[in-house]
Amino acid sequence: MDVIRREVESRSPVLMGANRSPLVQNSIGETLSVRYKETPQVMSYVLPLLVEEGFCAVSNKKPFMIRKT
Repeated sequence: MDVIRREVESRSPVLMGANRSPLVQNSIGETLSVRYKETPQVMSYVLPLLVEEGFCAVSNKKPFMIRKT
C-alpha cells in the first residue's frame, strides 16, 4: 500500500496498469511487477481503500489514470 501511495504522490497523474500481461508501460503496475516482483492486480484491492480515504481518484474510462487529490 505504501509503494502505491508513494508512486501516486511522485508521479500523479499516472497510469494504473493493473494487467499482468501485457504490462502497461510507465504505469504503477509495471513498477510493482518489475521493481517489487508483485502482481499489478494488488491495485484492485488497494486503490479502492486509497480512494475511500480521499487520497486519490481514478478515472472511469480507459486508460485508467490515478490522480492525487
